Amino acid sequence: MKEYSLTNNLFEKITFKQLFVFFQILNETAIWDQELIERKYKNSAHNFDHTIQFLKKIDVIKLKEKIRFKKTANLNLLLSSTKDYDNEGLKNEIVKLLVYNNNSFTTYIHKLLSEFQFENGRFVCFLDSQKRLHFSGLRNFLLELNFLTFNASTKCYSISDCNFIGILEYYKSKKLSPTRLKEVEHEKQVIGDNAEIQVIEYEKKRLISFPELSEKIEHVAKDDVCAGYDIRSFESRYNEKGQPIPRYIEVKAVSAFDYKFYLSRNELAVAKLLKNTYFLYLLPVESKNKYLFDSLKIINNPYANLIEKNSHWNRTVELLSFHI
Repeated sequence: MKEYSLTNNLFEKITFKQLFVFFQILNETAIWDQELIERKYKNSAHNFDHTIQFLKKIDVIKLKEKIRFKKTANLNLLLSSTKDYDNEGLKNEIVKLLVYNNNSFTTYIHKLLSEFQFENGRFVCFLDSQKRLHFSGLRNFLLELNFLTFNASTKCYSISDCNFIGILEYYKSKKLSPTRLKEVEHEKQVIGDNAEIQVIEYEKKRLISFPELSEKIEHVAKDDVCAGYDIRSFESRYNEKGQPIPRYIEVKAVSAFDYKFYLSRNELAVAKLLKNTYFLYLLPVESKNKYLFDSLKIINNPYANLIEKNSHWNRTVELLSFHI
């Protein structure tokens, strides 16, 4: 583990306060001259060079003509999340860039996360004295970002509940034993099934003024996994002929960090067919049994709005099919 000592030393010099101060100064300064920013920074925080080095390694900042900071997409995202010191949004965005995106720290972070085991619905680990020392800087930084929690009585570290979906996706993308992969897939299935049940209750409340429609809501996925949607609900109005208007809902339990979700070929085909009566419900998961309906995103006609039109959603092809 000696090859990572320099990386750990860098994390020993990084705190959330330093990053917050840096972003706050950029938000308040019109000209991003490096010397000017450094002078302002040193009035409130330490380790300017280490802060800059860290932000470069997670692809947040670049230098223009070696004297001015250059705007990047990641930097703009962090600046827009810099509101007040206790704001969790900035911490969440830093976690997303540091843990879930590929960067110079990816291998080192994976070594720490590979120490965690799935037990009783949580990812937990016990670090011996040597590993605590080896990961001390990264560990403390992740604790400060609320990505990790520590139980002093059991000496156990755990990944915070709000990262549950994100870390399931993370482990799925890494090297896993068949048993571990099966556990991860099972947990995702349980979360997805519970999300569908929660959305049915949400729909019943939405249609509370239409009890004759509310009682007809169907949990389609329970009996037909090939339907291309999970729930058959209704609009809160009737058409010109006095007939109920169906609402076909595909539920995706997502991470509140990035709302990443997958659409199958069948779901896309059904969405294309049903057009404006097809809806995606993107429901963020805070923990295994807690869903954030205040942050629910609903996308109507996703085939038109995500596939046919240019949108702010990033799209990645992750599966190819071949035949002769």
